[in-house]
Amino acid sequence: MQIDGHHTATYVAARIAGFSYGDAQTIAYAAQYVDDATNAGLIRFRQSRYLYSRIASAHKMVDYNNFVDVENHLAWIPFHFLPGNGLLPAGETPQGGEMEKLACRPDSHVARDMLRYAARERDMDRGLHRLGIAMHVYADTFSHQGFVGSLCIANQVKNMTSGDDELDRRIREFTKAELLDSVKSNIRNFFQVLGKAFSLMWFERKLPTAFISDFMHKNPVGHAAADVYPDHPYLHWQYTDYRNQLIKRDNPATFMKAVEMMAKAMQAWRAGDVEMHLERQPGLQEADRQVLDRLIRNTVDLDGERRRQDWLAAIGRGEFSFGNEVPVYIAKGVGSWKEAALGTREETDTGLEQFAYTEAFLVSHWKHFHDALQRHRSDVVHEILPRYGICAA
Repeated sequence: MQIDGHHTATYVAARIAGFSYGDAQTIAYAAQYVDDATNAGLIRFRQSRYLYSRIASAHKMVDYNNFVDVENHLAWIPFHFLPGNGLLPAGETPQGGEMEKLACRPDSHVARDMLRYAARERDMDRGLHRLGIAMHVYADTFSHQGFVGSLCIANQVKNMTSGDDELDRRIREFTKAELLDSVKSNIRNFFQVLGKAFSLMWFERKLPTAFISDFMHKNPVGHAAADVYPDHPYLHWQYTDYRNQLIKRDNPATFMKAVEMMAKAMQAWRAGDVEMHLERQPGLQEADRQVLDRLIRNTVDLDGERRRQDWLAAIGRGEFSFGNEVPVYIAKGVGSWKEAALGTREETDTGLEQFAYTEAFLVSHWKHFHDALQRHRSDVVHEILPRYGICAA
C-alpha cells in the first residue's frame, strides 16, 4: 500500500472501529510513518550525556541497503512482508519449503500472532503507536501477498500486465520519473548506492549488466519486479510467477478486505480482546462500505499523495458515518512528530547532529513510535517467527 492506504484508509478504519479523532490520528500517523522512518542510528543531545538509539523501518527507493540481504531482514520482513508460513499454523510446514514459509500471506496465523502481541501493549503510553505499526504490517499482508521481503527468486515476475497497454506504459514512466527525482534529491545517497553496487559486483565477479539483471529479475527484493502494481488500489492485473503459474490480482477486492479486517482488528483492540477473535467483530457498516468501495475503485491516479487528497476530501465532506473532519500527516519538517521531539526540520540525518534535549522528548509521539517500532521487530523476529520455524535476522 501507499500513503492513501496506510494513512487515510487506516484512519477511516480506526474511526469506524470507534476510536476518537485524536487516537485515530495517532494510529494512522504511526501506520504511515513506518514507510517514512528511514533514518537509523544514535540520537545525540547537546549538553547532555543522554543517548537514544532508533531503527529504520524502511529504506528509500535509492538506498544501498536494498542490496544487502541482512538489511532486508531487518526492515522489509518484519514491517512490510511478514512471512505467512503458507497460511498454516505454528508447527506445520507448507509445501515449497523456506520460500513458501517466507512468502507474505493475507491474515495469516503469523499476522494474527503479530496482532496479539501488539494488543498486549494496549494500555501502555506507546500502545496506539504499536497498533498503528501493526496496522501497517497487517494491511501489507494483503497487498504484498506472494512476495518475500528479501533477495529471492520467489519475487520473480514475468509477463505482468493490467490489460491496458497505455496504463502499463504510464506506470513505467511514472516510476522512472520518481526514481530520477529520488536521485536528484539525494545525490550523496545515490553515490553510496553506486559504491555498494560496484563493491558487490567486484565480490561476485559480475559485469554491471549481469548484476543489475540479477537484482531486478533473478533475485529481486519484495515486489520490486512488480513495480507499484500491488500498491495501487484500483488495479486489476496479472503476472507469471517463478513457478510459471499465472497469478491474477484483483486489487479493489484485496484492499476492501484489508480495510474490513483492519476495522475488525481495531474493534477487537478496543473491546479488550487481546486474542484477536476478529470473526466476532461487526466490521464495516454498509454505508461506509459503499464509500470505501467507491474511493478504492474510482480514485485512479498514479500518485499516492493525490489519491490521499481525494480520500481527505471525502472525509472532510462527512461522507463516512463518523462525520466531517480532516486528519493530518506531516512526515518530516514543520509540524511533524520528529520536529516536536527533536526540533529538526531535516528529512535526512547525517549521524553527526546533536539535538536539544528536553524532558518532553520522553513522552513525545516520535519516541513512543520508535520505542514501539523496536519492540515490534523484536517480537516478530525473536518470539513469533521462531514458533513457525522461521529464522530472520
